[in-house]
Amino acid sequence: MKPFCFFSLFLFSFFTFHVITTSSINPNIQETCNICAKDDPNPKAMLSFCTNVLQGAKKSEHASRRGLGKISMTLLKANMNGTKFFIRETLNQTKLDPNLKLCLKSCRVEYKRMKLGVDLALQDYKFEHYQDAHNEISGIMNAPTTCENLFKEKKISSPLTQRNEHALQLSTMALCYIDKVVKK
Repeated sequence: MKPFCFFSLFLFSFFTFHVITTSSINPNIQETCNICAKDDPNPKAMLSFCTNVLQGAKKSEHASRRGLGKISMTLLKANMNGTKFFIRETLNQTKLDPNLKLCLKSCRVEYKRMKLGVDLALQDYKFEHYQDAHNEISGIMNAPTTCENLFKEKKISSPLTQRNEHALQLSTMALCYIDKVVKK
């Protein structure tokens, strides 16, 4: 009798948890992430990244499609700020390889430029100037790749690889929201 009770309790808990967690997922997230992943070179990875990032974001639970676009750009801006802070902290270390220091300083410039572009894109998005927002995000999308290539050229390991990948994915998401979700 005890195994049966334990099993019943387990099933009840599982289904209750499943219903609670799946009912709180904003259907706009899944729908728009599917749209964004469809044309991506790695659709499964983009779908997973987009869905996980937006589900974990504040205010996404009840956000409209347009609201999710703003959230994606806000997440991109947070990535820029976090990366700039990480670069600053790394540059403050006393013993750094001169090539690493040079690459980090160049990446810091790229990320400052990106943050300005995201700020302008958010303003344009707010006032429904979607083509201008598109242009701003498009203009900064090569910065993470440029940053990563600096390390490759110097044949040194990049401490920013994951941050650069996330910045590129977040930029791709922001562009998708502007072009395929909101503007259409």
